[in-house]
Amino acid sequence: MTLAFVGSNPAIPATKNPVVAMPTGLYCSLAIAAIRHLELVKLGISMLGIFELGSHEEIKEIVYTLALYDEFSLYAVVAASKWTGGNDLIFRIAKHVDSWGKIHAVERLESESGEIRDWILRHGCENGVMDAYLGLTCAIKGDLISALREDHIDGELFEGCATIIDALLDEGPVPGISEYEHAHEALLLHIRNMGEYASNLKHLWHTLNIMQWADSSDESYSDEVAGLCSEIIDRPEWRETIVSALERRDDADFFYACNAADRMGLDVGSYVLDAIRADPIKHHAYTRQPLNYNRAQLNGHTREEYSLRSIVGLGRKAWQAAKGHIA
Repeated sequence: MTLAFVGSNPAIPATKNPVVAMPTGLYCSLAIAAIRHLELVKLGISMLGIFELGSHEEIKEIVYTLALYDEFSLYAVVAASKWTGGNDLIFRIAKHVDSWGKIHAVERLESESGEIRDWILRHGCENGVMDAYLGLTCAIKGDLISALREDHIDGELFEGCATIIDALLDEGPVPGISEYEHAHEALLLHIRNMGEYASNLKHLWHTLNIMQWADSSDESYSDEVAGLCSEIIDRPEWRETIVSALERRDDADFFYACNAADRMGLDVGSYVLDAIRADPIKHHAYTRQPLNYNRAQLNGHTREEYSLRSIVGLGRKAWQAAKGHIA
């Protein structure tokens, strides 16, 4: 209730009633720094938004510090949004929080400068909670289409744009690509950039996501998008890159390699099962993943060697060893 009131009403200017605004604002800021009850801290932060405190650095610093805790971020950015110059504080908060705190901050951040728009495109969308929540917000506030229209973008900007495009395609939790005004042009320009930058498995994974969207979309341009994706996906060097990642068994690349191989119909089952046998705890999540491989014989090993019973038994031994080491 308090948050709704603060969010829908302008702050009381200190010049109009300095006797009330400053002592009350200072009292609230001191109180929230001392209170131990979470809900009362939220109430105190919300009340700060009632008063125009944009010029009071001490209070702003307290609010910034509290905003770093995910449960207080929403209240902090709503309060700051009512102050003169509060957008600078929201920008500072957005750059230093993650998960729902980042979602609340970026949603309320005004993209009033080139610096803010550039940050939104490069770092605004990637998040601990699903990137999809900020995909459309970042595409609009960061002016994604203008960046993609440039003849050349640097590698970091390309990665940020790729994250936003991928988030737009995931419309599970929130609207995305279907409500983006420049969807057709943005996808074509991004795939053009992907053709230049695609060099690792995450890039391949991004391209497969676009391809998957195009295959299920009824947009008039989906065939054009799918055709451009195929040119990247069909590059012969991807198989060697996938196999190399599966042999290294690095956490991030291993996921991208398994996922890409499965969607491309590549026979890499033996590599995956070798990884499971080598470290069944680390790679247990892949025991259920549907893979394309020869079920009669896997890389010269018998099916019995790779049976679920064998893998589970190996996992128990590893767990017992770990427990002994900890003890």
